[in-house]
Amino acid sequence: MARGAPLVRPPAAPLAEGVGGQRDRRSCRRGNATAEALGTPDLGAFDDLAAGLAALVAVVVVAVVLIPLLLFGIELVILGVAVAASILGRALPGRPWVVQAVPLGDQSPVLTWRVRGWRRSGRVIHEVARALQAGLDPAPGETAEPLVIDLPR
Repeated sequence: MARGAPLVRPPAAPLAEGVGGQRDRRSCRRGNATAEALGTPDLGAFDDLAAGLAALVAVVVVAVVLIPLLLFGIELVILGVAVAASILGRALPGRPWVVQAVPLGDQSPVLTWRVRGWRRSGRVIHEVARALQAGLDPAPGETAEPLVIDLPR
């Protein structure tokens, strides 16, 4: 371009011709005229619609997944408290634990001992198991008193 040459611009776009040759200067907002004509609400831009759908999906996920998980977690906590309370209720008053050696298949009698204390009962279980594996008559010691119980088979 040479210096001082006139600048050529394209002509402005003509305005739409309305009824009776009048020019229409209304701004064209996409979708509003159709929404108003049909009586439906204007949903706004795509971003508003996407945000609404994301919020709806979030609500559905919370209702279908998160709430049942929380309720299941609460049930597990209640179950844990009940199990802990039953163990403490059995162990704290000092009532004896009953340790039994039940033979499999044959008609040998069930061997039973009363043992005070949870740790002692664990030791008696291990002593009896070792004696039975070695083929000996189990005699768990002086902390356990033998008990005769006739269990139905």
